[in-house]
Amino acid sequence: MCYNATSTPANLPGFEPARLAESLAAQAAERAGIAVRRLCTWEELEQARMLQVTIWQMPTDLDAIAPRMLITFQKNGGLILGAYVLTQGRESLQLRAGTLVGVYIGFLGFLQTSGAKAESAAVFQVAHRFGVLATVRNRGVGRSIMLHARSLALSQGVRQMRWSFNSQNASCAHLSLQCLGAKPLYDVGETESGQVTVAWDLLSSSNRT
Repeated sequence: MCYNATSTPANLPGFEPARLAESLAAQAAERAGIAVRRLCTWEELEQARMLQVTIWQMPTDLDAIAPRMLITFQKNGGLILGAYVLTQGRESLQLRAGTLVGVYIGFLGFLQTSGAKAESAAVFQVAHRFGVLATVRNRGVGRSIMLHARSLALSQGVRQMRWSFNSQNASCAHLSLQCLGAKPLYDVGETESGQVTVAWDLLSSSNRT
């Protein structure tokens, strides 16, 4: 089974934007030749763990987020998504159909301003880790994954997504700032590590193709 702590009633605020975002995500996936969906079984989550090792060139698989933790994320509003090659022998990807080539791992976070009551805290989706195999980069796979994550976050009633990336990572910067339209929360110079934290307004960008 797939662990999902949320529902999507038709009267939920943002439900219509979620449907639009879902349509746009499906179109992006078709163009990229992939299928993006939730990872539900233990085998799928184990594949996601091993894919993390490959994408981020981790020294050992102990550095990857394990299936038990991924299940915990999902049970509490998190999103665990995988991108699979859709068509055997597709020219743009040259990989076997059904191959897992990308992963998204996200969980819910909240921001409470000083003096505000807990009830008014803003909930957002934390895109903790997302990436694709080097062999399929710059072919729309990463963008498609993020568009699917947006549609699911909107269906949860979430309006914003946040993540961080290294300012020297040109491909991630292009995807985040140019393709998705996320906005930096801090100037690059404000952090010694060179990490850029961005916020993506999911509603204002719901019509972005």
